[in-house]
Amino acid sequence: MMWKETDSLKFSIFLPLAMLFIVGTGAMFWISKTANSSHEHAEAHQQKVTKALEVVISTDAALVAFDSYVKDVTSFNQIIAPDEVARSYKLLSTDVLTHIHDLSNQAEMGVDSDLLSRLEIDALAWVSDAKVTLGLQASRQIPTMGSLDRRRAQIQATMSQVYDLAREYEERSVAENRAQFQDQMAAAQISLVLLLIAGGVIAFYRANYLASVLQRLSLDMSRIRKGQFNFEVNGVERRDEIGDMARNVASFSDDLQELTATKEHVEYLALHDPLTGLRNRRCMDRRLEELGASDQSDIVALHIDLDRFKVTNDTHGHQAGDAILKHVADALSQTVCEDDLIFRVGGDEFLILSRTNATEERAADLAQAIIRAVSVPLLYLGNELDVSASVGIAFFSQSNHDPDLLLSNADLALYDAKAAGRGRFEFSSKARRIQRERRRILLEELKCGIARDELILFFQPQVDTSNNTIVGVEALLRWDHPQRGILSPIHFLELAMESGLGDQITKICIEQAIDALKTWRSLDLGVPSVSINLAASQLHDASLVEDLHDRVRASGLCPSDIAIEIVESVLFGDQESLAVSQVRRLRELGYRIELDDFGTGHASISNLTRLKVDKIKIDRTFVSGVDEHEEKRTIVAALVDLSKNLRIECLAEGIESDAERDTLIALGCYQFQGYAIARPQAMRETTEWLIHQNTPDSSLKSTAV
Repeated sequence: MMWKETDSLKFSIFLPLAMLFIVGTGAMFWISKTANSSHEHAEAHQQKVTKALEVVISTDAALVAFDSYVKDVTSFNQIIAPDEVARSYKLLSTDVLTHIHDLSNQAEMGVDSDLLSRLEIDALAWVSDAKVTLGLQASRQIPTMGSLDRRRAQIQATMSQVYDLAREYEERSVAENRAQFQDQMAAAQISLVLLLIAGGVIAFYRANYLASVLQRLSLDMSRIRKGQFNFEVNGVERRDEIGDMARNVASFSDDLQELTATKEHVEYLALHDPLTGLRNRRCMDRRLEELGASDQSDIVALHIDLDRFKVTNDTHGHQAGDAILKHVADALSQTVCEDDLIFRVGGDEFLILSRTNATEERAADLAQAIIRAVSVPLLYLGNELDVSASVGIAFFSQSNHDPDLLLSNADLALYDAKAAGRGRFEFSSKARRIQRERRRILLEELKCGIARDELILFFQPQVDTSNNTIVGVEALLRWDHPQRGILSPIHFLELAMESGLGDQITKICIEQAIDALKTWRSLDLGVPSVSINLAASQLHDASLVEDLHDRVRASGLCPSDIAIEIVESVLFGDQESLAVSQVRRLRELGYRIELDDFGTGHASISNLTRLKVDKIKIDRTFVSGVDEHEEKRTIVAALVDLSKNLRIECLAEGIESDAERDTLIALGCYQFQGYAIARPQAMRETTEWLIHQNTPDSSLKSTAV
């Protein structure tokens, strides 16, 4: 049986039950009405039967009364006037005949009509004979009392028979009515049970049908929850509440499918590089974390970095750089195996995790193949771009399943490859790991040292022998290490700059140099200026000029009291670079600019005038042994003449003997700095030296500490 689905689930459920209820109610009403009608009919019939019995009894009483009167009159027990006899006879006989007539008219007694007819005939004959006997009617033949008694006995027998038949009919009618009522009630009960069973069957069918529909809908929801969307939801064609639910589920499926696709796309974007389509660093971190939690050990990491990419990017533009990166991504994808993972982890850095090249021989072959594939010249806008790469190789098994250590080893190996000449590969080594660990420990110690004010300035005086004066003091950074003693910058400065500590070190140098100069000024020790060494990385700090100038003005000093020492490498490249701009800005504010290690680099001489350098410091490589080597004397003489011609002060650094000093004086150089004058010393020792040099009998030409 299939019910037509309607707009309402409740209507669909209750319609058959309502119909069943209506039919059942009608059937029960009809049965009840029929039973009531039968009962009323039975009662009416019973009343008729009872009335008939009453008529029988009344008739019998009338016969008895008439018979008794006749016997009383004929027995002559009393004298009754004729008129009285006639009147009583008339009353009694009329009563008898009336009752007999009424008895004949009772059709509900179950008595044969012939029997009633015979009774009526006998009664008429008896009444007629009794009238003759009483002398109320003349007759040739007068009935005797015996004949009257016989007639009366015959009537009495007939009446008894009629009474028995009437009683039997009454009992039979009562029994039939009771049986009929019981049958009707049984029929009503059976109908009610059948209706209940039918209702239960319909309710069970509907419940089972709805349960199957909801179960299919639940299965659809389960499939949607598992991410299966390419199917039609059951029940969407229905026009009831389940249809609404199914359509909502279908709409939810569409929304969830779109949301899932969006989520997958967002996750793809979050884990992939938009330019090359390769996996990015975040994806690499996840994969390495998974590897760290697994037992796999046959993993090799190849860290790839493009050589001179920045130069190409700056020369030909960022679009050319993007073309190179896409070229490299394609080359890597075509070189590695299908199971290998490629990541773009930085601007021009890539990483490959390979499980098919876990031996050194196979890893070396893969690295060579990568270098060859990447190094194919790329034609871009008519220009041929040279591309090359260096590769660092590290093994997961050698990194103790530590992802961070794996990357660190590959990075160190890449550094070795670039240091060895680029365009090549190197394997990670234990020595490099040990060196890296030492650098890490040193960096932690350096951070603690900065926090504990362990970085201090040593000072080395600069003198002019032409007028026997102090022309300045160079501030030299030192680390007063608690275990290793005084360390020069060569041990930690490069690490500090690489680790982002340059701004803190610059601040320390500026503050301590200013404090020292103010102290010496307060003691009237004749120190005109203090020079501070700034590396190129420090000059790339955009806030350097403002910070320095603010501190100098706050201290009460003038910019001319501070000399900025820079090396020639600062002058390389574009003059409008940040470092060059910083130097120009300092010069414009009045700070002295001194070029350190002059003669060892490749600076353009024109830059000396463009930057308006105040002093050049001839490197000690030319000063050491100048008294013994003619070539050095020639070079120094040329540098001294150059400075004079450009009207730039000239100072020779690294003087260690009187012979070197005398030779330089003979070559026209009078400003010196070196052990022959004074060693670099802490603030207290430098102050004592300056006090000593300010005594009247002191001579800078022959003083050395």
